[in-house]
Amino acid sequence: MRAARENEPRYLKLIRALIAKAGHELSRVTGGDPNHQHNGQRVLAWHFLTDKGHHYMVDADGKAVMFNGTTKELVTEVEAP
Repeated sequence: MRAARENEPRYLKLIRALIAKAGHELSRVTGGDPNHQHNGQRVLAWHFLTDKGHHYMVDADGKAVMFNGTTKELVTEVEAP
């Protein structure tokens, strides 16, 4: 299990860090949206479900940011060097 977690893709590690900080439990990652607009730029947004509903994550400008998928409100962020 430990080796599997260490070899996860970057986006999944960031999602896990965000949901841990927010106090959520990950249900599943539902997909990536390569056409998402964030701060006037097109970026890849990863959508996922937690025990508290639909959310998405943007990895940009050295931070991973978690948003509520319905309201688009900021939930939390973590450093992502």
